[in-house]
Amino acid sequence: MKLSVILLIVCSIISLSTLSESKKVKNDASRYEDCDSCVSAGFGWSWDEHLCGSYVNTDCSNDETNTQSDHLSDDDVDESFDDNDSFDESHNQPIEKDFSWANTEITTVIWQLINAGDVDRFTQLMEHDADIWKYRSADGRGALWWAYEYGQDEIVDLLLAAGADADADATDAEGKKPAEMAMKNDL
Repeated sequence: MKLSVILLIVCSIISLSTLSESKKVKNDASRYEDCDSCVSAGFGWSWDEHLCGSYVNTDCSNDETNTQSDHLSDDDVDESFDDNDSFDESHNQPIEKDFSWANTEITTVIWQLINAGDVDRFTQLMEHDADIWKYRSADGRGALWWAYEYGQDEIVDLLLAAGADADADATDAEGKKPAEMAMKNDL
């Protein structure tokens, strides 16, 4: 009986360690050497550097003649929010923002900044739109989910200070709360 319990514990530890290692490998953009596999894994590809990581480009049809930079620039961030200014100056009326669950340019930029751990640019984004924490992708996840998932504690603090509530009833499509994403990475 004791032997079977010990064997079960050893097998569990091995399984958890294997799961943890596979999670690290899955989140490691440097292991992808071509655009298609990089983008399929949820990263962006740099045609300039032939690298996978926190890049804007998710279009692998590039024939490498495009000289536009693949890096997320201030213009990319600003363009993503052009249609979401909180005030319509022509009518002096507040614009109603759309916080429905959808994969949009805004959610993509938010994810990219958090995934890259770019606190400075994320702070700039929050200065432009204080409701940044309310935007959610099609799977129901948003900035707070991603900040917890990628261990971006400084961004978590910024989001909580802006009004996001990790203990609220907000859940994603799988029923997970934002803080549960941190536990996911601890396995």
